[in-house]
Amino acid sequence: MTAVTVLPLPAPNQLLLKISFDADQGSSQLDYELSPVLHAHSEPELGQGLGTGSGSIYFSPGEEVGLQIICSGDSDNHFQSFQIVDCTFITQPQVVQRGTGLKTWFAAPSPFLQARSAVHSLPLEFRASVVDNGESNRRAVIMDWKNTLNIGYNPGFWAMSFVMTVRIMRTAGMVEEVRVLSFDPESEVGNTGTMKL
Repeated sequence: MTAVTVLPLPAPNQLLLKISFDADQGSSQLDYELSPVLHAHSEPELGQGLGTGSGSIYFSPGEEVGLQIICSGDSDNHFQSFQIVDCTFITQPQVVQRGTGLKTWFAAPSPFLQARSAVHSLPLEFRASVVDNGESNRRAVIMDWKNTLNIGYNPGFWAMSFVMTVRIMRTAGMVEEVRVLSFDPESEVGNTGTMKL
């Protein structure tokens, strides 16, 4: 009988998608930032968000993506907290191969392995924390998602939207506000030049 050596697989690169908004903002646009959670074996992505890819989100196959949602507000405007009512990723697959003599191929419905379709509602499993800044009368309520999304191994392009309904809570006696907020970058799994022509 021969011995089988089992080599441990390295942990996947982990990313944090940080989404933020102000309780008093006039627009429905969410701010977002995708950044690595650094490990010893990970290397920073150079060029992300620059040039023709500016404003896009680039994933590498096999990465894990965590989610943090931050709402900040001014205590002078009576901001207390917020509640996430729903949050959903909507992905529109784009062409990854097209041309004379080539079969036209589209990306999978979603870059996320957990998604079975182009619409993926996230379980509302968040840990909440609060940061108060007494000097500026600002409060930030931070919701860290308890799960992660896993990026698939097939390259592709997607028009991606994140849509979220939130309930903004103010001091007692004030009417709660319900807002729908979103962002919609282009996204890619692989590297620049994934599309074959």
